[in-house]
Amino acid sequence: MLPLRCLFAFHGAAGSLLEIKRLDQPAGSPPDQVYYWLWQPAASHGWQRLDFAAMQTEPAQYRRFAQGELWFDARHARLQLADGEHTLPAGEPDGWLGSVSQWLVAPQQTILKPASNNDSAQVTRLLQQSADWLQQRGDTMWLPEEVSPQAIANALAAGEYHLLYLGAEAVGTCRMMHHDPLFWPELPHAHSLFLHRIALSRRHKGQGLLACLLQHAVAEARRHGYRDIRLDCAAERLALRHHYQKHGFQLQDECQAGPWQVARFIYPLVE
Repeated sequence: MLPLRCLFAFHGAAGSLLEIKRLDQPAGSPPDQVYYWLWQPAASHGWQRLDFAAMQTEPAQYRRFAQGELWFDARHARLQLADGEHTLPAGEPDGWLGSVSQWLVAPQQTILKPASNNDSAQVTRLLQQSADWLQQRGDTMWLPEEVSPQAIANALAAGEYHLLYLGAEAVGTCRMMHHDPLFWPELPHAHSLFLHRIALSRRHKGQGLLACLLQHAVAEARRHGYRDIRLDCAAERLALRHHYQKHGFQLQDECQAGPWQVARFIYPLVE
């Protein structure tokens, strides 16, 4: 068991919500390595970390997360997420210490699942986080119309977006397309799987999420009989190009595609 202190706890028919503090972290550790808001829906057996964004304590307790908002007092909590509003009475769920300890220390398997229309908020959150991070570095990832709510909704309806889960938490997304007339106009339909809009949680930087997502994409392509996987990135993004090559993608060429000068990569699946 890890040394943990429960600061706030709510538990009801909808699920369990906790704020915990790790007591085993060195003095001066970043707050996100010490404090965790965790949500476990009743239909799930895994904890999901809520990404803290802001808070206030007056006139009432309020927390804002990337996934939604929370209002609470000593008697109950009201948690607003993409799937709806959940009201929970105060109280600790049975066995929380063991399950949270296990969640924190156990290697958590990643899975890649098709995103549904109900996952729009998760996909948008991950895309926006990546776009904002690059904007701060002076780069532009995508045109606004490419990641607009309507564009995301259209791609979700077509079954193109997928979510990468680490445990119960969505930590990455990508768009899988079966035809790409803009970046690969010369290729026949249904021979290649094209990857776009790869976005990964910045909070999990350094945990190998890109490798996990690409490995899942390879497995998905093999299951459906594709000959190869193809992707592209801005030609000047040398570090990203290196990452793709490190994970088995071969540089095909550089070309102009719409407003972009891109480097195009291929991952062969057949000899």
